[in-house]
Amino acid sequence: MRKVKASIDINTPPEKIIQAFTDSDMLRDWWSVERTLIVKRTGGLYVLAWNITDKGFGYVSSGIISKPGPLL
Repeated sequence: MRKVKASIDINTPPEKIIQAFTDSDMLRDWWSVERTLIVKRTGGLYVLAWNITDKGFGYVSSGIISKPGPLL
């Protein structure tokens, strides 16, 4: 399985960053995500979907939350 690992410094409280990645409304506003499924815990599943039509999903991103955050 391929992995992607990246890091970035963001000048905002950690709680706000975790919220941006786990709140469906914020993801919709930020990334135009159309559907989400997020289990907010270590080991929890996340699924994000875009470009949904009657023929299916244009793009889906999914994974497992591997480390706890301040709000998980």
